[in-house]
Amino acid sequence: MFESELIIKAPKKPLINRIVFALLYTILSAYLIYFIKGIIYSQELNIPVLIAEIIFMSMLLIFPTTLIGGYNIHFNFEYRKIKYEYEIGPFNHSEKWQELDQLEYISIFEGLGCYRINLWHKTNKILNLMTVESYNESVRNGHLIAYKLNIDLLDATKEGRNKMINKTVYKDTGEIRHLD
Repeated sequence: MFESELIIKAPKKPLINRIVFALLYTILSAYLIYFIKGIIYSQELNIPVLIAEIIFMSMLLIFPTTLIGGYNIHFNFEYRKIKYEYEIGPFNHSEKWQELDQLEYISIFEGLGCYRINLWHKTNKILNLMTVESYNESVRNGHLIAYKLNIDLLDATKEGRNKMINKTVYKDTGEIRHLD
């Protein structure tokens, strides 16, 4: 239907995460066998214990997926569409293309030793696009997306002194100048 013009990929998870994932799922498999045998050979069922065991197994099933899961954001600037894709190990799920409507601006702000690039849309809803380590890289990436979507780029790295970046000057010279 639509082709991605920009794909923002989450970083790959470390090997230790996959090892912990495999260990937790091994425990879940063993516990599931124990659980089923207990139900089959049980004379009477203790409902509160059964509910607690089901909750425990659900936690063992959900938590490990956060260790190896990731996501990608696909943009189509021509049609102003966005699509999310979630990955859990070798499996992935792709959502349908969604309209990017009521776009306001791209913002760059500093937090915890990195710079975050966000897309503001639909009256103060925020979509976290990416995190980068340098200010110049954040401006370069933020400018690319803001330019393609034809929206403003806000420099919110200094608290209380948020200013729009002049996209035309940045595109022509690579120099960061703020609008007054």
